[in-house]
Amino acid sequence: LRQLSLAGHATAGPGRGMAHRDVTGMAERLASTAATGLPRATGLEALAAEQSSPRLRRALRDLGRQIEAGVALETALEATGRSLPQDLAAVVRAGLRSGRLPLALSEFADLERESAHLRREMLLGLTYPVLLISVSLALLLGVMLFVVPPMQAIFDDFAIEVPAITAGILGASSLIREYGAAIAFV
Repeated sequence: LRQLSLAGHATAGPGRGMAHRDVTGMAERLASTAATGLPRATGLEALAAEQSSPRLRRALRDLGRQIEAGVALETALEATGRSLPQDLAAVVRAGLRSGRLPLALSEFADLERESAHLRREMLLGLTYPVLLISVSLALLLGVMLFVVPPMQAIFDDFAIEVPAITAGILGASSLIREYGAAIAFV
């Protein structure tokens, strides 16, 4: 097998209007159609009829119609413009050239599925720290606005000399009360 370059064909995400799960579904359906040996146009039309996603159904039907009109699969995929990712078209091109289209599309679908899983895990992994930081900042703000000022009044009433760290906290509280809105916009 010769190595095929996919440089310049990959995109950062799915095409405009198609979710990653739709791209994965399309790759899986194209792989199953290629593996069964059905005529591509017939297979794509049958697969389109099974789909619950309107975007995926429309994309599969459009591909089927173009192939039925005599357009090559890779050309039909490229002709869809930005509604499909260019990396899917590149995988189809590589699969057709290598003679392993079903395998290439299956691996592409697996990679898309793993990519979606990693994105989901990363989002879930970041949710707790962001929530924890937000709650901590809200508590700190509450202490600086509602607990420290009465304490400052007590220190002032009794003319108590406070340690440097307490003076720093009292000063920070005063700054937040006086310039809090300006600080929030920065």
